[in-house]
Amino acid sequence: MWLAALILSVALISFLVTFTITNRIQSRHIELEEMNTLYICDTCGKFHRRYQEELQQLIDPKYKSYLTCPNCYSSTRIYTDPEFSWMKTNPECPELDKHDLKKVKKAMKKTKQLLLEDQSIDQFLHYYKLHNNKNSDDNILK
Repeated sequence: MWLAALILSVALISFLVTFTITNRIQSRHIELEEMNTLYICDTCGKFHRRYQEELQQLIDPKYKSYLTCPNCYSSTRIYTDPEFSWMKTNPECPELDKHDLKKVKKAMKKTKQLLLEDQSIDQFLHYYKLHNNKNSDDNILK
């Protein structure tokens, strides 16, 4: 009886581990495909990929939304024509592999941290300036 329970529990654990690993691999594959989505600008005719939009949103305050060209800030659309091999290695918008995606995500995370630090410093300077001015006004009155 206990042997059957042991075999059943090992089978269940193996199934759950296999399911979790497969699910994680599938989600990373979907994310990679999404980040490699190719867009074409209606105005300047340049190509770009989704990961470039993600990065542009982090570092450029003028870049407001998705489906915007990082070069001329015009509207873009998904490129639906056949994708040729030169488009995958285009220096302006190379296709990412899983290792490159990991590097891009790491860079995005670091950029977000730096932006938060910048906001914190700005808030501190704003506070200090207001606080310092208040103290200097009190000193003048005395």
